[in-house]
Amino acid sequence: MNALTGETVRVARNLNTGSWSIYTKREGGRWRLAAKADSLRLTGCTFWVSAATIRRIRNGHRELCAYAVGTLAALDATPTGGPRLTFNPYTDDGFKVGGVDAPPTVDGLTFTAGGVAEVVA
Repeated sequence: MNALTGETVRVARNLNTGSWSIYTKREGGRWRLAAKADSLRLTGCTFWVSAATIRRIRNGHRELCAYAVGTLAALDATPTGGPRLTFNPYTDDGFKVGGVDAPPTVDGLTFTAGGVAEVVA
């Protein structure tokens, strides 16, 4: 079992490396990069999107503007065939599940190689 399993983490896609970046909260309340993974599974997930950062991205900047928060269940995940979770800061103001606005929370997510994120029912 990985030391991060069971911790609350933030997960975002790293567009430079193609992996998933996993952030944990450190002393003082700051979030720090703790690991990178090709696949992982979260439970009890919520979504965060910065409207101000989306505006900057639409004006040509590149920076982190959205992530999922949940409890890390495993650093190993296989596709579930569930609805896909997507986010495009150029066309969307928030996450989409199966092409429609994502609910504020979902029971679980799998993140797999190739940038695929799926909702676990």
